[in-house]
Amino acid sequence: MEAQVYVSGALTNIQEETKLFYEKIGALFTKNGRFAYIPHKKSDPIEFASLDPGAVYQMDSMAILNSKLIVVYLGQPSTGVGIEMEIAKSRDIPMVLLYEQTKTVSRMALGMPNIKKIIKFTNFDDALEQLEQGLQQRLF
Repeated sequence: MEAQVYVSGALTNIQEETKLFYEKIGALFTKNGRFAYIPHKKSDPIEFASLDPGAVYQMDSMAILNSKLIVVYLGQPSTGVGIEMEIAKSRDIPMVLLYEQTKTVSRMALGMPNIKKIIKFTNFDDALEQLEQGLQQRLF
């Protein structure tokens, strides 16, 4: 396996379809020779409800710092995602941002200097297709 990719996205109060989207992002990168760290597999707020918040912060922070790329879904506002983005920025870890064309995303998030690519999509399948194209073109 090549470098680790961290898949960032809201976990609190999301639908299973969104978690599946995160898993499909991970599978896409795994198929292309990279290890994907998918946080809800280790610290889902429902499945791992007894996990101490400090432990979640430490575990996910270390995973970000050990990654060569962060793929961030911004379609649902999340404090945790903002923290993950800031951790990545602090180490100049490149980010690919994903969100629906119909959504408005904070300019603060869109202005971060370590953004490699912004993908606006119509649905989750479109996002995955655009990610696949980016991988084929070696954009990230």
